[in-house]
Amino acid sequence: PRVLPSKNSKVASLKGLRVCVDAGHSTQSFGTIGPWANTEASVNVAAAKIVKQELERRGAEVILTQDGTKEISLQDRVLAAWKSRAQFFISLHCDAVPEGQDPRDGPGYSVHYFHPQSQPFAESLHRIYGEKTGIHDAGLWRSNLAVCRTPTMPSVLLEMGFLVLPEGEERLISPQHHALVAKSIADALKEAVKWENSTSD
Repeated sequence: PRVLPSKNSKVASLKGLRVCVDAGHSTQSFGTIGPWANTEASVNVAAAKIVKQELERRGAEVILTQDGTKEISLQDRVLAAWKSRAQFFISLHCDAVPEGQDPRDGPGYSVHYFHPQSQPFAESLHRIYGEKTGIHDAGLWRSNLAVCRTPTMPSVLLEMGFLVLPEGEERLISPQHHALVAKSIADALKEAVKWENSTSD
């Protein structure tokens, strides 16, 4: 069983928790691209670094799957989480739209999970991120994604918003928004830990 922080920990504390933070995409497979040429990979890496700082500030141990300087496969991302014995896994992404679809037709953020054990973390993150950012809600989804199928820990993927719109790109590249991403994840982890502790009694 995973060793979770004590129920007597301070409200904001994540001390004792080990979290793997994955910045989606990489140097060559850089994902979508914004109107001002910011790549999804670069946005994800920048956000992941701020998430790491916030989680460490609250006492967690954080493992980053990559730093944006080399290619990394989906399998290696999952393997990094497994090897580090992470207790939670979060993958950061920016969204786009299918070819031929109007990018202003319902853009927003979404949260994805696969295994039932990941649902409480996903639900908390979905709610908290929406409350903190005010971005349009594009849904909470059970998705058969490689990084969500990690069976050894709750694993979720956050689509932080749409990079393909100018206003979306401006938001997603800002350190202020990265701080909201980080605080949302930290608060969602706090709720997920509380839920896991309550069910392990």
